[in-house]
Amino acid sequence: DATNIIAEGEVLQLMNCNDPDTTEESYMQVIYSKTAKLFEAATLLPAVVLEQSNEIQDALKLYGMHLGTAFQLVDDVLDYSANAEQMGKNLGDDLAEGKPTLPLIYAMRHGRPEQVNQIRKAI
Repeated sequence: DATNIIAEGEVLQLMNCNDPDTTEESYMQVIYSKTAKLFEAATLLPAVVLEQSNEIQDALKLYGMHLGTAFQLVDDVLDYSANAEQMGKNLGDDLAEGKPTLPLIYAMRHGRPEQVNQIRKAI
């Protein structure tokens, strides 16, 4: 189940690439289907192996989903605001790859027209 959802998330992300009209809802579906689902599976697996109750399994799934979502949101913000050396990765890769992430979606919704046009061209 998790593998299929993660694969579907990859496809959805590819469909959103270079699309400046990507909605916040579509973006959130991508991060749920990719990062959040991966974290959800990682937090659930030990409880399944240890045969924990459904209540514990459900709580761990929910925790993993929220942790994965938070992780991805922070990662997307850091792509525009962090120091590349501290992060250990190139910054701006999401934009270079045409991925409309929440910071860009938000900026297009709330920016001045010239800012919005510049972001649309960059995506």
